[in-house]
Amino acid sequence: MTYGQLAERVSRLAGGMGVAGLEPGDRVGLIQRNGVPLLESLLACFHAGLIAVPLNVRSTSAEVAQIAETARPAAWIFDCDYKLHVEACEPGALRISTAGITGQHTVDSLVSVGEAMAPHDATPETPAWLFFTSGTTGQMKGATLTHRSLQNMISAYLADVRGGEAGSVVLHAASAHEGRHAGHRRNVEL
Repeated sequence: MTYGQLAERVSRLAGGMGVAGLEPGDRVGLIQRNGVPLLESLLACFHAGLIAVPLNVRSTSAEVAQIAETARPAAWIFDCDYKLHVEACEPGALRISTAGITGQHTVDSLVSVGEAMAPHDATPETPAWLFFTSGTTGQMKGATLTHRSLQNMISAYLADVRGGEAGSVVLHAASAHEGRHAGHRRNVEL
């Protein structure tokens, strides 16, 4: 997929979500594995002025339901593997699967009905992302990231990590860990 093709799909998915009834400021729960479909969904939320609520794919149905009770998403975009997680949440939210499920919207069906649209004109203080974290208490809570905070993170990345001269290539290898506990953590050095 080229960047142009990605931009076209993102714009049309944003338009399709509008056709399906979503409006700027609505929250959209995302429970998808890492990959291009998740990137499309996330960028389409930003493009349409929606607030992305990404969830960890390792979350249990009960954890997803708890986040849904707090976040109150107007829609869910989910991989089919997480259909039961989404069904455990309050009914009423629009359901959008990444592949066909009978009676559900799909990302591709919304791309096909959506017309390419201009990006929503958000202010720097407009919420963009509702990120759930347990922090130090172990209890999940939502942290709102605005468009400004996302822009600042990108700027910091470009200033601190990317650096280099035009044409340079940078490999950023973040520390990796195995296991579920901090005691199993293993740093990877290159």
